[in-house]
Amino acid sequence: MKKWRWVILGIAFLVLLFGGVEWYLAYTPADPVSTSAAPEIISTQEAHTMGNPKAKVTLIEYAALTCPTCAFVAVKTIPEFKRRYIDTGKVFYVYRLFSIDPADGKAEKIARCLPKERYFDFVDMLYHRQEEWGPEQMGEHGPAFDEAHQPKTDAGLLKMAHFANLEPQQAQSCMSRTALNGVINAIQADGVRRYNVSGTPTIIINGQILGGVPQSVDDLAQVIDPLLKGN
Repeated sequence: MKKWRWVILGIAFLVLLFGGVEWYLAYTPADPVSTSAAPEIISTQEAHTMGNPKAKVTLIEYAALTCPTCAFVAVKTIPEFKRRYIDTGKVFYVYRLFSIDPADGKAEKIARCLPKERYFDFVDMLYHRQEEWGPEQMGEHGPAFDEAHQPKTDAGLLKMAHFANLEPQQAQSCMSRTALNGVINAIQADGVRRYNVSGTPTIIINGQILGGVPQSVDDLAQVIDPLLKGN
């Protein structure tokens, strides 16, 4: 009996050990991940920003318009974050596209066709209505689909463009602008080089990479508030 008792205890210990290791590997801390780079100086030519450029805190978000997790952050976290930190001048917000699907480039090109002051409104609509056009939701995401073979996604994007008062021909022309490919690719390459961005969303706060996805504005506040206080 003693022998079997020790065997059972040994098995239980191994279960707890490997279960703990699995939990640890799956868990992503909310604190920023240290980088060797100094906080980036944002150029005045940066395309998509909100808030006070002289704010004490700069938050850069690398996101994909087709990314469901990015849509979650845009819908659940960003509105309150904007009210609490951007609109009050406490945080300078920089949005950068990091493409994970051919449709990201097409959506970005439509957004850039609009007047600059309407860019974020259109992006916000794309996130809120992602199920109506997103390639993942349309079954057109993956290695089998390229820019020329996403008919449902393209139709959905034209629908989104219509809501933004762009005629179908105009929106189609915007999606087809190859001149912007270099700009989109350069932004993505710089994110990889500067911050080792490999997925979306990736959030950088004063040069430090935030670990994990913020589930609410309070997750961001834990990092931002001490910086505002100078701690």
